[in-house]
Order: sequence, then C-alpha cells, then structure tokens
Amino acid sequence: MQDDTSPSVVGRGSSPQTETSEHASARWVYLALLGWVLLFGLSVSIGAKKFDRYSLPIWPVLDILAAVGLAALASRLLVWVRRGAGRLQMRAATGLGALALAALLLGYDMTYQPYYLSYFNPLLGGGRVAQGLLLVGWGEGMEHVGAWLSARPDRDRGFVLSWIPDTLQPFLPRELRALDIRATTISLRNPAPNYAVVYARGAMREDTPELAVEVSRTPPLYQLRMNGLDYATVYQIPRPFDTRVGARFDNGLELGGFSQQRVGATLVISPSWSVWSDQPGGRFVFAHVLAADGRRVAQIDAAIDDGMFPVWQAGQQFGTALPITLPGDLPAGEYRVVLGVYDPGAKARLTLTAAPKLATEVDGPDALLLTTISIP
Repeated sequence: MQDDTSPSVVGRGSSPQTETSEHASARWVYLALLGWVLLFGLSVSIGAKKFDRYSLPIWPVLDILAAVGLAALASRLLVWVRRGAGRLQMRAATGLGALALAALLLGYDMTYQPYYLSYFNPLLGGGRVAQGLLLVGWGEGMEHVGAWLSARPDRDRGFVLSWIPDTLQPFLPRELRALDIRATTISLRNPAPNYAVVYARGAMREDTPELAVEVSRTPPLYQLRMNGLDYATVYQIPRPFDTRVGARFDNGLELGGFSQQRVGATLVISPSWSVWSDQPGGRFVFAHVLAADGRRVAQIDAAIDDGMFPVWQAGQQFGTALPITLPGDLPAGEYRVVLGVYDPGAKARLTLTAAPKLATEVDGPDALLLTTISIP
C-alpha cells in the first residue's frame, strides 16, 4: 500500500504557500512588462517625429498583458458562475460568453474595414485625438478622392496637385495627371493646376506651409472624413491673372482679376472668378467695348462656367476666356472695356459691390470699367 507522503502523491498538487509565491513572482513579471511599455512609450513620445510604427516593439508585451487580464477576468467569472450554477451550466455560460466576446470584438473591427490603419483606441479619444498627436494617413481613401475628381465636368482644365500623388494617380483617368505639390518645379501659373488635394499626413508635416496656405485660400469643395479622421481636403485653385480687380457681384461671386492679350483683331479677356457662397449656376458675363462717344463697337456674352454646373458651390473657380472680335475699321483712339454679370432666366443684372460702378447711362446698371485699350 502506497504511503500518502510518497513523492507520487505530493506531486499531484501544490501547497498554498507555493501558489502564493508563484503569484507574487508573476506580479513582479507583469509589473516589469508594464514598466517596459510605459518607459518605451514615453521615450518615443519625446521626439519631434511621432510615427505610430515607432511603438511596434511594445505591442507583443501589450498582447501578453492583455491576455493576462482577460484570463484573470475569465477566472473571476467562472467562480461567479460556479457558485450559482452546475458544471454543465457553467460550461455553457462560459462558451456563450466567449462567443459573444469574440463576436463583439470582430464586429467592432469590421467597422474599420478596409481601413484598419484608421483604428485608434476609442478609450483614449480615437481618431479625433490621434490626428492631433500622430501623423496619420498612408493613402487611405484616395479612391474616394479620385472618384470625386473624375466626376468633375471641368476636370480637363488643368492637372491636380497632391501631397502623395502616387496613391492618387491610379484612381484618376489617364489624361488627368496628379503631380507632387512639393516639387520645386511646381508653379501656380504656366500651366496652372486646377485642383489641389491636401492630405492629412502632408498637412500635419507642414513641409510646404506657404504653398499649403496658397492653395487653401478658398473654401474647400470636398472633404473626406472616415472613422473620426480628416483624411483629405480638395480645393480648386483660382485662375491666374495679371491685373487685380476684386469686384463682387451679389456678394457671392468675385472677379479676382483678369489678363488680356491681342491676337490679331481679337481682344482676349481671361477673367478669374471665385465663388464664395452657394448659389444658382447659369450666370452669364457680358463684355462691351465702348467708343469715346459711348457707342458699343464690340461685345461678347458667355456663360461664366461654360454651362457645366447648374448649381455653384462655394470654393469653385472659373476662368473661361472671352474672345472679343474687334471690327477691322475701328478708328484710332481709346476704347473702354465694360463688364457685368446677369441672370438670363431672370433677365436682370447682378448687383455690383466692392468696386466702383459706372454711371447707368454709360452702359446700364451695375457695369464695371474693366480696362482701356488703345487702337493705333
């Protein structure tokens, strides 16, 4: 008959003193791991650059600590269930609890698909707080930006500037080019870009602050926000001009300036229009050439937006050229070029503000003296 004090019997279990010692040792290990997480996290937070990938070394330790915490929680739940239920019920409750927790975690993760990099701990403020502390954005959402740009009726009026053009170009039509806004050869003139995409990472790095301010002088036309993060903002860049005007019509449409040139017997006026408030589209511009005695010797009427937009959005920019054919028999002298805006549906001119008006008897109400030309 085997002695109860034989090694085989003692080996079947452990004394309370041994378990207490093991638990105490484990706590010290857990505290050491937690100290490593805090120390490393603090060290990478001090630097000027705060890339989230810099914290990767602490994630295996965080996984271990999370597993320990979940195991401790599960053991407490088992004790609670054991007190109030039988063994079979305990196993069923444990299995259902595990399945419910797994489904909850999986369902929450799926709300971020396919942009899993946009996840930030919601207990610490999520993306809203993260974008103020970390550089976010690795090209996520560019397919949405590309789809929006591709659908623009005026997409062929110039190329697109972007902080990360390589991630945007695959989602644009082949004829629409995306160029790096940080390139030293980029200019807002000759040729002029049409749209600018300000991406979160580029904006947070502030690598081209002057150019960022320049392209964002007007209201944004499109903003991409996902999972609490402001990923991309699209602006339309005003058309370049040589002569500043600054006239406004009905306080929502501004003629920022214009350029002019003579091409044979044609005077080409290239205006730069900015829309500052949402309003109906379909507005027309007229340009009249007046002789010294007030006679109208040439004119042109044209849709400001080439008829592309039934509704105008704050931030839109237009620059359709106005080619005015001058009669070949014009006598030498000075001629005034007068400009105004009207609504063909209402058959009324828009009120001219923020610029001097010509007298009504010169060329009707709300007319602007744009420039004067000389015929030799």
